[in-house]
Amino acid sequence: AARHGVRGVFFVVEPDRDALRSIAELVDNGRLRPVLDRVLPLTETRSGYEALETGKRRGKIVIHVAD
Repeated sequence: AARHGVRGVFFVVEPDRDALRSIAELVDNGRLRPVLDRVLPLTETRSGYEALETGKRRGKIVIHVAD
C-alpha cells in the first residue's frame, strides 16, 4: 500500500447468527436504537474512514451499498 501512496486497513468480522438475531429483535421491538452520525454512498467510503480517524462524530457511519 505504501509503495502506491495509499493506506491499507485490515479488520476481521466474525459472524454470529444468534447474536445478530438477538440484536435484530431488540431493534424490531424498539428496545435498541442505533445512533447514526451519517449515511454515505459507497463512492464516499473514504470520507467515512477519514471521519472515523478524527473522532469528531456522534454515532455510527453507515456505507450505503445499494438499494
